[in-house]
Amino acid sequence: MADKLVVDLDDYRDTHAPWALPLLDRLRADSGDRFRVTLFTIPGRTGDATLQALKDRPWVEIAAHGWTHEGPECADWTLPRALEVLDACESAGYAKVFKAPHWIAAPATYVALRERDWAIADHPRNRLTIPRGLRRYVLADDHRIGVPHGILPVIQAHGHFTQEGVQNGLRENLAIFASLAQWGLPYAFVSEVAT
Repeated sequence: MADKLVVDLDDYRDTHAPWALPLLDRLRADSGDRFRVTLFTIPGRTGDATLQALKDRPWVEIAAHGWTHEGPECADWTLPRALEVLDACESAGYAKVFKAPHWIAAPATYVALRERDWAIADHPRNRLTIPRGLRRYVLADDHRIGVPHGILPVIQAHGHFTQEGVQNGLRENLAIFASLAQWGLPYAFVSEVAT
C-alpha cells in the first residue's frame, strides 16, 4: 500500500522557468502547501538566477540531469568526467540525485555516483545495470502519472518540462498532477525514497 507521493519532473532549464515556476507554485498552493517535487535540472543550461529561484522554494529538490542534455551524453563519460560533473553540481547546491538523459549512462557514471554517495534515478530497463551499493529510485514498468509503483510503497508521478506535447508533460497534464493531492498522502523527494 502506498504511503507517499513522489513527483519527479525532467529537463528543467532556464527557458522553462518563466512558465513552469508559476505552475509549480500553483500545485503547491492547491495542495494545501503539501506539494513537493524533485526537478531533474540540466546544470549546463541552468543559470544562477534560475537555480536561486528553485533554492528559494524549500519544497523543490534540485537534482542533476546530465550536464547539457545533448543526446545520451552520459553514455561516453569517463570516470574523471562523471566526477567532475558531480562535484560541480554538488558545489552548486544540487541534491545528490542524478538521472542520465535518455536513461543511458556509461558504467563509469554509476561508479562515480557510488563513489560520491549519490543516488541514481533510472529506468526499469536498467535495473540489472545499477551496481550494488548505489542507492536507486527506479521507476516502475508502468510509469504513468499517478500509478502505484508496485515495489516501493509510493504513488509515482513522472513527467517532463517540454513544449513538444509529450504524454507526460507538466502543462499538458497539470490537472492530473493537481489531482494527486486528493490521495491525502504526504509528498516525498526522490532522495527520500531511494533505496
